[in-house]
Amino acid sequence: MSKEKRGIKAKDICWVLVTGGAGYVGSVLVPKLLEKGYKVKVIDLYIYGEDVLDAVKDDPNLVQIKGDIRDRDLLFLPIPIQQLSALSEPPEHSHCL
Repeated sequence: MSKEKRGIKAKDICWVLVTGGAGYVGSVLVPKLLEKGYKVKVIDLYIYGEDVLDAVKDDPNLVQIKGDIRDRDLLFLPIPIQQLSALSEPPEHSHCL
């Protein structure tokens, strides 16, 4: 199915939400997304320590939220979410940056 048929366009992505962003996969994915110019919000319990993303912690495009995705109150925070599958164009084509 094309991006247009799904109603999601990569140029519309303002933020990428990475749940478990300080875990095994997220700790590699988050810096790569930031390098490409995406704005990234991470939700994680930080069970492996709060220093996992220290290399990028001062990046202005990174927001770290310590919490559990099962916490309904946390998930009702105003966090715009787009599907990760829509990441097919470089961020320089995005109007959100």
